[in-house]
Amino acid sequence: MRANKLCMTALFIAALSVAVGVYFGQPEAWAAEKKVTITLWHVYGPEMKGAHDWFKKVITEFEKQYPNIHVEEEITPNDPYKVKFQTAMQAGQAGDACMVFPGAFTEPFVRDGALLPMDKYLDQGGWRKDFKPATFAPLTYDGKTYGFPVAIRTVHIWYNKDVFKQYDLKPAKTMGELKEMIKTLKAKGVTPFSLGNKERWQGDFWVNYLFLRTAGYKTWYDAMFKKGKGFADPSFTKSLALLQELVRMGAFTEGTNGVGAMDVNNAFFTGKAAMILNGTFFVNQVVSLAPKGFLDEKLGYFNFPLIEGGKGSMRDYQGGVTPGFVINAKTKHPDEVATFYRFISKPEHMKSLASMAQWVTVVKGSTPEGASSILKSTVNEVDQMENLAPYINFNLLPKVWEEYADYQQAVFALDMKPEEAAAKIVKAASK
Repeated sequence: MRANKLCMTALFIAALSVAVGVYFGQPEAWAAEKKVTITLWHVYGPEMKGAHDWFKKVITEFEKQYPNIHVEEEITPNDPYKVKFQTAMQAGQAGDACMVFPGAFTEPFVRDGALLPMDKYLDQGGWRKDFKPATFAPLTYDGKTYGFPVAIRTVHIWYNKDVFKQYDLKPAKTMGELKEMIKTLKAKGVTPFSLGNKERWQGDFWVNYLFLRTAGYKTWYDAMFKKGKGFADPSFTKSLALLQELVRMGAFTEGTNGVGAMDVNNAFFTGKAAMILNGTFFVNQVVSLAPKGFLDEKLGYFNFPLIEGGKGSMRDYQGGVTPGFVINAKTKHPDEVATFYRFISKPEHMKSLASMAQWVTVVKGSTPEGASSILKSTVNEVDQMENLAPYINFNLLPKVWEEYADYQQAVFALDMKPEEAAAKIVKAASK
């Protein structure tokens, strides 16, 4: 009898040790034993084929390993998603697991208690250590981390190699050189830059870079975080004036404020437009939408040029740590959501995402073997970067960005002078 009791005690202790070790050492053990369904909200539809296919693939693999957890995707295009997410979060009806845009977009939901801090999950099993340093910063508020990042985006000027070869063009290093390229292309009947500013964020790429290159990173930073002169600095007005100069030169798609960001891609692919200023996520659009072979044979890029007399550096990039994924505070299944996030962020899955979507992911060791030359190059850009200037709509609170973006469109339309637009933006940003 005593032997049996000792044996049973030993088995119990062993089982308990395994259970405790698994729970505190491996985040995968967060999953419940009963069958549950978690809803995953994101924006990666078929037009973003690499990311779209990756989500399908990784969800299938996850459900094989965790048959008690079913992941139900709900996909909404990028701009409608922003409205849908904000409305649903306010109504308490958002998904369990949701994609967000780190920074000011996410901050209001943190303040309202609509998102769960993820620190207890990230700090178990060494999960946080899988990520590159500082990449959690845009998702950290008051010392708590409210999501996990996936990729680092940088914005570049992408060009059609065939068009450049036809007109003997080379990547511009200065704004003066870029203006000469614009003149050459206009004379040949080619649109210099595809630009769809209907949703306003693609136009923001121009305002943000012109300001960054004119003012330098410190002044740009002060403007975004309400320090120093901010947007009242004369360099901001100068950047808007330079933008209007480019508009008058015919640098952009005609009627840009009425054209969608995705609608201008085909002109670039077919050579009717020579360049497009866009983030590295554009490479995934090339994979999804461009003719076969375009990525390897026709797509080139260069960094936004220096502005003569400006204070900017070519090693300062516009971009963002995005997307981020958060846990809805109203979910009934936070542990299962964390288990799913931990699974998809494993280096082997991030390596698969980098390969399929050409993303520069934030997880260590996730650059795939045999990566494309474009992916290798953009990974190197991130490694060599001095400063990352996040997208304007990531820095400004949503209500401020709405006003800012309206004035930006007015500048593109030549309906508002740079001085007037700058003054209105200063007023909006002070709220």
